[in-house]
Amino acid sequence: MRCERRGGKHVCGFAYVISSLHEAQHLFMGNMSETAPPPSQPQPAAPKPPESGGVYLALSILVTLLCCLPFGIPAIVFAAQIDGKLRSGDIAGATQSARMAKIWIIVGAASGFAFLLIYFAIFAAAGTTILSEILKR
Repeated sequence: MRCERRGGKHVCGFAYVISSLHEAQHLFMGNMSETAPPPSQPQPAAPKPPESGGVYLALSILVTLLCCLPFGIPAIVFAAQIDGKLRSGDIAGATQSARMAKIWIIVGAASGFAFLLIYFAIFAAAGTTILSEILKR
């Protein structure tokens, strides 16, 4: 095995090749980083914490009463957690509860709207059938 002494370092065979490549990479990257700084990536904005759960609580109660009871109940539960978590200083937990309350509110409202569309479509079809029977007589 061939050993050499370079720059105060004792290198042998394969280790010499690796150390030479490492030094070359360090020199190349060092020169490159001095001439052009790495591009800075914009930091994503931190999510704004909810101010209170009052709006979510009111909407979740309306969704529960007017649209869909099964989807409104989890919305009420998550909306009720927001104020308590804000008071205890759990901003991340309050934000998560607000996000979940919003999801359940949207799901409840959408399902209530879909139910109404289906309901009116069925009665419109039944109404046209009844109307056509009346007109035949």
